[in-house]
Amino acid sequence: MLSFDFSKGLDTVSHEIICDKLKSTNINPYIINLIISFLDNWKQRVVVDNAVTAFVVISRGVPQGTVLGPTLFSLTVNDIAAVSPMDNLLVKYADDITISVPVRQSTNTAAAEVKNMKKWAYINEMSLNFTKTWEMCMHGKTTNNPLQIYQQ
Repeated sequence: MLSFDFSKGLDTVSHEIICDKLKSTNINPYIINLIISFLDNWKQRVVVDNAVTAFVVISRGVPQGTVLGPTLFSLTVNDIAAVSPMDNLLVKYADDITISVPVRQSTNTAAAEVKNMKKWAYINEMSLNFTKTWEMCMHGKTTNNPLQIYQQ
């Protein structure tokens, strides 16, 4: 099982990439234009007491604390696909992606899945968080009796 995490996933999504992906969906064009208008020329500034900073254009990130933010992030990662979808199970949850890869004597596609995720992240201008990315190996059949292990 391979588990991937994106570094600051919700904060680093490119508005340009989201807009391109929105345009390729079957969502009502008026809604697409509304979202693009919301993301286009998005500005923020900081006000503390009497100190006010200049506005800065924000071209990355999705609005957090809203329904729209996770929806846009889901749209961003929607095109991630397993290299071998008939064999490998890919599960997406927020900014975490898990791929279950069965190990067989004839083939092992784990390395291909890692390469595929790295390529997708590069193309979509996202960074994998390698401190939270891991591999877990499991097996179902064993000749050892688990009770004997704990009794020793």
